[in-house]
Amino acid sequence: MSRSKEHAWGIARTLASLGNVACEAGEYTRASRLYEESLELGGRRMGLNHTILICLEGLARVAVAQGRMKRAAHLFGTAAALREDRGWPLPPSKRTEHDRTVAAAHGALGKEAFTAAWTRGHALPLEEAIEDTLLGKGAI
Repeated sequence: MSRSKEHAWGIARTLASLGNVACEAGEYTRASRLYEESLELGGRRMGLNHTILICLEGLARVAVAQGRMKRAAHLFGTAAALREDRGWPLPPSKRTEHDRTVAAAHGALGKEAFTAAWTRGHALPLEEAIEDTLLGKGAI
């Protein structure tokens, strides 16, 4: 791995981690910017699937906190597809928070709308999902 790629990988992971910190602190606008920057660098440019996953799930949590439930369901669906494709189950330490935020989106949207948004996100090819997320498209 070249030095510049090595740095880019580390920067993308650090941005995603800082996004998590900002999200947990309730700084949702900042968290979104950090996740999106990480997704641009680590996702679009480098294809770092674990970083992509962190960003998608983080942006879904931000969307729930901001009341953007269709976007949240869409992003959770995309993240679920990536987890399934890679064989990466949700870690037990993240299960409670994940279930709580998914339930909030489900409760706000109702079963039909939630399932429709989740299914759209789940069905998108990953590259298209990244592009849509960065451009603010899809179930907004």
